[in-house]
Amino acid sequence: MKLVFSHLSCKILLIIYGLSVSLTSLCQISLKADSLEFLARSYILDNKYDDAIDCYKKAIEIKVAIYKREHMFVAQTYNNLGIAYEEKGDYINAIKSFQNSIEIKKIVRGDKHPSVAQTYNNLGVVYRKTKQYSLALDYYQKALEIKTISLGHSHPSIGNTYSNMAVVYEEQGKYGLAMECYQNELKNKLRIYGNSHPKIADTYSNMANVYFTTGRYSKAIEYYKRDLEINIRINGEEHANVAQTLNNLGVVYRNNNEYDIAIECYLASIKIKNKAPGFWHPSIAQTYVNLGKVYIEKRNYQKAKEYFKKALELYEKANKPEDAESIRALREYIHLNNCN
Repeated sequence: MKLVFSHLSCKILLIIYGLSVSLTSLCQISLKADSLEFLARSYILDNKYDDAIDCYKKAIEIKVAIYKREHMFVAQTYNNLGIAYEEKGDYINAIKSFQNSIEIKKIVRGDKHPSVAQTYNNLGVVYRKTKQYSLALDYYQKALEIKTISLGHSHPSIGNTYSNMAVVYEEQGKYGLAMECYQNELKNKLRIYGNSHPKIADTYSNMANVYFTTGRYSKAIEYYKRDLEINIRINGEEHANVAQTLNNLGVVYRNNNEYDIAIECYLASIKIKNKAPGFWHPSIAQTYVNLGKVYIEKRNYQKAKEYFKKALELYEKANKPEDAESIRALREYIHLNNCN
């Protein structure tokens, strides 16, 4: 690898970033950039996005001074900078950073390199978040074409791109196209992971969500049960994922007017959630709300009131600002259904 290295620019950087003049070797300066990137990732985990962005910008300055701008190390840091902007919600600068990354990657590695597909995918995510769905799908499709050529049909990232495309179609209300993408994702994952893997369970759950949204309740139940079977086999009967799927099944059964089965699912979900670590009060509260709604449908208002009160107690105990709307809606629901 040929390095374009300016002694003057690196000495300036040493002064800016506080390195000793005795540490002027290329390796030591490069290490400073790596440390800044590691620190940036830590800041992102702590939601300190401005600090992360500052670290990535400094790392880019160092890498440009060492390697020149048209280098994969620089391109990857631009990609990471774009992710930091995206996490912050600054989508304009996220797009600019991703475009800088793609520009460099194309120069260094060509148009069809998997790393170009990676950043195309990231652009797709940003455009989806900004509801520019046509652009999101364009970039996902570009990513998919490159991955298929360079990585083959059995690479896991291809399944991930199909999943991303499915989410876009769901948000557009194009459920048939969303299901096609999930089916392609499923084929990809089955080739790679086999029948009993958490990623397969996730896809079954996503497919069930689409079936539920489109009113195909029997199919939704079928695919939630597939999800449930895999999670029980892998994680055991008292895992948080099992609890969530039982809750989802309860929702479908309720909408399908199978109230007694819905109640069984909700109660089983709550039993697990009360034991499982990592479940916040709002998750359990929501299942209590779901139980209350079933009893409203059964015209057992006293029982509904009992579960609504349990839900309200948990929301108030959690005392989270984001729960204020749930509390308001719950009280309103109680009032509208004469459960006071």
